[in-house]
Amino acid sequence: MRRLKQTYLAPLLAAALLVACSSEEVSSESPTAPDGGVSGPVTAEAACEHQFRVHVERCIKSTVAPATIASARTRYVADCVTTLGLSGSTRTADEVEVCASAVEAEECGVIAEVLPACAPKAGTLATGSACNVDGQCQSGYCELRAEGKGCGVCAAPPTEGESCSAERPACAIGTRCVGEPGSTRSSCTRLTYADEKAACTGFDIQCRPGFLCAAVDGAAPVCIQALAVGERCGHDTFCAKEAFCDRHSAKCKSRGKAGDACDASTPCGEGLGCDRTTNKCTALTFAEPGEDCGGSVACREGVCGQGTGTPRCPPIVEDGKDCVAAAHMTCRAPAACIGGACVMPTTATCK
Repeated sequence: MRRLKQTYLAPLLAAALLVACSSEEVSSESPTAPDGGVSGPVTAEAACEHQFRVHVERCIKSTVAPATIASARTRYVADCVTTLGLSGSTRTADEVEVCASAVEAEECGVIAEVLPACAPKAGTLATGSACNVDGQCQSGYCELRAEGKGCGVCAAPPTEGESCSAERPACAIGTRCVGEPGSTRSSCTRLTYADEKAACTGFDIQCRPGFLCAAVDGAAPVCIQALAVGERCGHDTFCAKEAFCDRHSAKCKSRGKAGDACDASTPCGEGLGCDRTTNKCTALTFAEPGEDCGGSVACREGVCGQGTGTPRCPPIVEDGKDCVAAAHMTCRAPAACIGGACVMPTTATCK
């Protein structure tokens, strides 16, 4: 029996940011390739559509309402195309397409920015210039201010090795805000992905999704296949896809299929929820804002049941309307609550 010691899995404090589009004018011809991408010259719309499919849709489509995906796609692509025209941006539509293809070759959960094909690029705007997104700035960081409602200024973020936080996860181009091993401190760290059997640290050298950074039988840590059903585990993230770490046996166990019994400690598989009446796994359904949710009932948009009382779906705040970031409400995806209003950063004219 192999003895496995799990190495430190550093939490990535910033959400995996989607790579921005850029400002280069491109051809209007974009035939579809066999793999779902595009062949030949690529349009901004085609590249942004491909980016949405592989960065977002393919990994969430079983847990999000189809109508929400359709709405988000239209808004996401429009936002991406608008980003192509922002002053200072240097990323081209061809580069967006290459990045989308690189992400498509990976398992869900990969951080796009860590892949060489998706590495962030500096813009041309100097520090202090008005900006909408990071990719416009020479520093690679657009600091969005509360009063800006989508506008910010190009600023210098922390450099590699300097402290960062969940509240302010900005880091220099090529680094990300990562929790340090055995410490409450987080710092801007240059991350790389390691392949199977390659050396890893679980901190700055991480394994690709589906693999685990572990020391087997006392050897130096390497990337190994995630633990199979029946193997001993310490956390759900140690187990292979569609498995979880059973707290009673401390072993990986398959997630429930449709019709299987379930409860708070026995989760269901992808696209399923635990019906609160039958305590069996069933296909997710989607409730509207203000309706009850939980179990096998997810929200069409937003997170179910924050706060106290009966879990309900949050109200959806339209673009430009007032919002409170910490309150149980949600902006229509992919807008965000910035400066007290739901905004799509690219819709603001920043001066």
